[in-house]
Amino acid sequence: MGAKTLAARRREFDALAHQARERLIAVHEAGHALVHYYHQHFFDRMVLNEEGGLVEVGRVAFVADAFFDSVAADPLLTANLRRGNDYRVTAVVDALIAGSVAECRLMGWSPLHIVPGDERVIDGVLRHVYGTQRFQEMARQRKRAASRRVQGLFRRRGVWASVLKLADRLLTEREIDGEDAFSFLRERSVPNTGLRDYMKALRRAEPAFVPERRLGG
Repeated sequence: MGAKTLAARRREFDALAHQARERLIAVHEAGHALVHYYHQHFFDRMVLNEEGGLVEVGRVAFVADAFFDSVAADPLLTANLRRGNDYRVTAVVDALIAGSVAECRLMGWSPLHIVPGDERVIDGVLRHVYGTQRFQEMARQRKRAASRRVQGLFRRRGVWASVLKLADRLLTEREIDGEDAFSFLRERSVPNTGLRDYMKALRRAEPAFVPERRLGG
């Protein structure tokens, strides 16, 4: 997806001093957390430890795989459910890709490379939603769209500053409860309008209505 390879990014990361490396990881996790808040997808906690960082979410925050599996015998019902679940999928992919977008913004890396762990989870979600055949054609498109949305969100007034502030707090406290993180972002007036913005974008994308022209008389 870009000139700077994942291996080059890894070398640059390994060359960082311990403190700078921890801050990059904290910013990565804060990026995840902020987009969870934007889409109102609750998470349990965010953690920074010797192994790295984590935003811990329950299964409920992701695509309802078990529910899809339970109706797999009815292709029409499954297709309708998947279409109705599009916003949920969008929110999950946005939240997963946000850590990598935050890393790239902090380090001046462009364009985006998704960290391998997040990439595997994103691909798992998209493969389940679209099926194996459509996954190949849809995955790149969905990832690019998510990257654009998250970059646009980070450019909104005060949002990137809130990512950095939340990362600094994580560096100090090492663990932040999900409710506390949501309260922190709410106090800083970070937008939590993911669904509203998604519906606006859908309406803009809909073709304009053209009334049928009467023929004769």
